[in-house]
Amino acid sequence: MEEKNLGDFLLRREGGRILPHMVLKVSISCCPNACSQPQIKDFGIIGKMEVELLKELCTGCGRCKEVCLEEAIHLKEGKAEIDKNRCIHCGSCARICEVGAIKPVKTGYTLLVGGKLGRHPRLATQVGNEILKEEEILKTIEKMLDLFMKKSKKGERLGDLLDT
Repeated sequence: MEEKNLGDFLLRREGGRILPHMVLKVSISCCPNACSQPQIKDFGIIGKMEVELLKELCTGCGRCKEVCLEEAIHLKEGKAEIDKNRCIHCGSCARICEVGAIKPVKTGYTLLVGGKLGRHPRLATQVGNEILKEEEILKTIEKMLDLFMKKSKKGERLGDLLDT
């Protein structure tokens, strides 16, 4: 944002006066709990971790089941099983597993764009369905900033532009 002189752009676009709601907002959250509210920011970045279960290492202790808020882990015949349809890739199970039976296979981020509050709130839209790498996130944000600086009108937020 700094390299693109976004502040100067906004000053010119808004006629020299930038109000707080006109500034693009970025949120980075290390997990899907999203305490920093990435869903209502112009750019929201959420850490993700895809995991793999090595059943032969599983002791059946159940700690992964206890920590999984999505109820995606069940014990079957004394071993953990992960329901991929319920898993949201938070990585809590991998962090709690003391024997390494659940290990990360892919880490990265989910990118949300165009969120805002105000008179016409809008939840941010997820970019893609995969776990993205940092380079992909930065490249996408750069493209979105280029679009915003090229097409936005006075007072328009990124989410407004995406809805047109």
